[in-house]
Amino acid sequence: MARYKVTFLSQDGIVNTEIVEAKNESELFSLFSERDVILLEYKKDWFSFLKEFSLLDLFQRRKISKQELADFCFYFGRALDMGISVLEILEDIGKSSKNKYFRKVMETLRERVTAGSSLSEAMELTGAFPPELIGLVKVGESTDALPKVFLNYAEYLDWVISIEKEVKQALSYPIFVSFIMVFTIAIMFGYIIPQIIPAITAMGLKEYPLPTKILLWSGKYVQIFWKEIVITPILLVIFFKLIMRYSIKARYIWDRLKISFPLIGDIFQKASLSRDMRALAEVYRSGGTILRALDIIINHVEQNLYIKSIFQKVKENIMVGDMLSVAMERSGFFQSTIIRMIKLGEETGALDKSLLRLAEIYEDDMRRKIQTMTVVIEPTLQLVLGGILGIVALGILLPVYNIISGLR
Repeated sequence: MARYKVTFLSQDGIVNTEIVEAKNESELFSLFSERDVILLEYKKDWFSFLKEFSLLDLFQRRKISKQELADFCFYFGRALDMGISVLEILEDIGKSSKNKYFRKVMETLRERVTAGSSLSEAMELTGAFPPELIGLVKVGESTDALPKVFLNYAEYLDWVISIEKEVKQALSYPIFVSFIMVFTIAIMFGYIIPQIIPAITAMGLKEYPLPTKILLWSGKYVQIFWKEIVITPILLVIFFKLIMRYSIKARYIWDRLKISFPLIGDIFQKASLSRDMRALAEVYRSGGTILRALDIIINHVEQNLYIKSIFQKVKENIMVGDMLSVAMERSGFFQSTIIRMIKLGEETGALDKSLLRLAEIYEDDMRRKIQTMTVVIEPTLQLVLGGILGIVALGILLPVYNIISGLR
């Protein structure tokens, strides 16, 4: 268990600070969501950080893949719809899974449910399921819509997987070109240029051309500081991950800055809002209220702290009596066309359809931005690589040309 110093706003409007124990941030958010208070800030206790810290933990990944989770949810929803009991479903899934960790999770779930825990409680205790799914299952249990919840979430995961595949395919060529560029530069400055420098200096020119000066300076710099050049990026990545993980203010600043970057920032923003709108629709059509849906968005789905704070403002406006469309308009973050679509959904009683349509609009816009970005990145990388090779070529050939000109 980790210890957190938490600052929150109580129902009577008083700001309080407490030390709270929780397994992770997700459990912390769940605790405060159940208390119906507004979480303002939290910091991990320093001694808890020292106890838990591991470099490997920085890069740790969940052991259940999205595809496995999507298959689990689809089978669970279909089986429940056919009248099969939860225990029988868990046993069937456990037997058919090839993932040892997943089989262990199914076994643990069966034990917890047999002991009297609800399915959502058992899922939460395993620590293997995403918090947003647990929140949706809680809604499904309270509204007798559990099959629908699992089927809707399976559909949502299929969408996430397809988007991730598209992004990977779109970025595969730029990443490949970047790798080739870095590899080429490393070979040039690590091996070729050090071989060329003695030949250039042996020419005995009083004044070298600018490309040659750049070549000589960069070659000597790499020879002297090659260890620093290799180690510094690694240390910066580790430092950045630590800051992002343990400093809320730094994460908030970075998240706000991230969606402001030219071109790529818009992609981050559209991806987040598309996921959020789908999650809102899933909770709403599964029987949850808008406030409950926003709770799940704020505490479990949205990872960008700046966008999370926007949804927190929307929730606060709804709590004082605003409709969702009005609350979103007051936040000053959403476009007028988005507000109009939400308002239309409220007036026609088809809010979930409007939210899903908005998710599709954000998704299509994101696809177009990704295509534009790849079109821009590819020639840019080629120009950079060509420029570096050009400087190297000029740095070698210009001194030779000057010597030949002097002989004439």
